[in-house]
Amino acid sequence: MAFNSKQASTGGTGIRTSVVSNEHIQHITVVNQNGTTEPNSSNFYNASFNIAPTTLTTGLNYFIIRNSDATKQLKIKRIVADAFFVGTAVASKSVFVLKKLTNVTATTGTTILVVKRDTIGNNTVAEVKQLPTGITATGGVDAGNISHIGIPNQLTANMNKDWQFDTPIVLKQNEAIVVQSEGAIVLGANVVFSIQFYEV
Repeated sequence: MAFNSKQASTGGTGIRTSVVSNEHIQHITVVNQNGTTEPNSSNFYNASFNIAPTTLTTGLNYFIIRNSDATKQLKIKRIVADAFFVGTAVASKSVFVLKKLTNVTATTGTTILVVKRDTIGNNTVAEVKQLPTGITATGGVDAGNISHIGIPNQLTANMNKDWQFDTPIVLKQNEAIVVQSEGAIVLGANVVFSIQFYEV
């Protein structure tokens, strides 16, 4: 015999009890504000990659993380970006934008390895890709900019951003985050990204 309850309106815990030798043994699970169970370590993931564009026009997607799954959601908790320049210096800047897209039904690009934070965990449902000549995000609708990172096109230029989201960025089916050029990029502009997310 077992019992279960959730505090769905404000978050809290779900408590399952089992009767063993006439005693109730509690199994406590953390529950978030909408009543769903928060993930354990087997649902956390990380991906790291370097964006080094070779096609330099504005509006190109150099990286994408997309949720193609009909039931699971991707929740992005942290993105770290280190930008630097290794080309021929010019008096201008290269700007990248972190952007959300909806209705992305297919993508091109080279698959990036997604690392399980727990090696015995589940495989991710995320589609994670990069391409220095630009990724095609079929059907993608611009849902707005999240943030920017820009660097002077100078050899001594370096920039770091660490986005930590108290409320995660949620990707439902066919939603995606891309890193896109905003304006022309100068050859030699690089951004190293690390992205941390979980699935529910």
